[in-house]
Amino acid sequence: MHKNKINNIFVGFIFLFFSDYFSYTNLNSEVHALLTQVGVSLLILYLLIHRKKIQQKSVKHESARFVLIICIIAIFTAVPCYITYGQSFYQSLAQSKLLSNLVLLVYFFLVLKEVDTRFLIRFLVICALARTGITLIEQFTYPNAPFTYIHGNYDEFGRWNDIGSRSGIYRFLIADAVYLPLFGAFYYYDKLTKSMSPKYVLAFFVMLLGMFLDQSRQIMGTFILSIIIGSLLNSNKKILALFIFASVLVLILSNSLFDDLYTATAEDLDNEDYTRFLEYAYFSKFDNVITAFFGHGFPGGNSAYAALVESDHDMWFFTEDVGIVGAMYRLGYLFILVFLFYVAKVLRYWSRFDLYLKLMTLCLIIDSPMIFLLFNFTVPCCEVFMAIIIYLIDSNIYKIKVCENKVP
Repeated sequence: MHKNKINNIFVGFIFLFFSDYFSYTNLNSEVHALLTQVGVSLLILYLLIHRKKIQQKSVKHESARFVLIICIIAIFTAVPCYITYGQSFYQSLAQSKLLSNLVLLVYFFLVLKEVDTRFLIRFLVICALARTGITLIEQFTYPNAPFTYIHGNYDEFGRWNDIGSRSGIYRFLIADAVYLPLFGAFYYYDKLTKSMSPKYVLAFFVMLLGMFLDQSRQIMGTFILSIIIGSLLNSNKKILALFIFASVLVLILSNSLFDDLYTATAEDLDNEDYTRFLEYAYFSKFDNVITAFFGHGFPGGNSAYAALVESDHDMWFFTEDVGIVGAMYRLGYLFILVFLFYVAKVLRYWSRFDLYLKLMTLCLIIDSPMIFLLFNFTVPCCEVFMAIIIYLIDSNIYKIKVCENKVP
């Protein structure tokens, strides 16, 4: 029991550390970046030392090979980066975001220590509640906002520019973790299909509030779509009744809270020069066959490639804005093929997943053209979150195999 608690604390610390402690603004960024590099390096070393035990325990985990392969693909991008741009291996592996994104390998720590899935679910839900609470409080304390991923700034004339807002809501996007209230909403939706307990109703609405405060059109849209699809594919009468209730609620909200959000979306889609469309076109191109297959890699140090990416950012072109297309640009078609093969493998068991995980995986797949959390290139806690989700998928698949007597 004592060891389990230590493992749980370690996983919780890893998530908070790689979320920059919920985007705490007074963090020393240089020291934290150095600790991040050291921390991931030590994690990799620890996993290598225990590789035999991990290999033995991976028998129960369908995703182990997938996680290992995509991490190897990510590391191999240093080769096309060197061939195409002359960026050194040191710059690619040690001075880029590659190393911090390899915290996805914490998945193997979960496998090695057999971390309790109940703790992982509870931890993500608590983080979602805390993040929603902080975001709500900072709506009233801004410009005093110690936890924010998005920052206000002064322009060249010394004028203060506020952080972005939609529908009168400041968008702090703490840790860029828009997926946390999404996970929490699916989890409590699952609970509500079993019991209409007031505490579950309240928690569900808090998660909805968290999504609304983020003002992410993609997240809210795919949440609603996932609920619709998941409910229509389920014969459970409680789920269908809850779906009807949620649909009525959404229709009411669409005429009030979401009006400005829908108007902004329609205006964006009518604009031929909408930056997102230009980003998709830009990041769909490759320099040569090598970069097409293995990706452009990760910019690092003061290389020519890093300067090119910086010029992309000056035009507001970011790979993380275009979901799986951005991942394809960085990691190549090989990565996409491996990912699609994995998705096909997961979908074989999907219909028998726990409802919350069924909806979460469906949402992640639907959202992938816009938001893709694997090697997201922003805050590495995205990778920790995905490591946990993949571990939960493994747990569900293993339970299904046990029920079918297919466990060797």
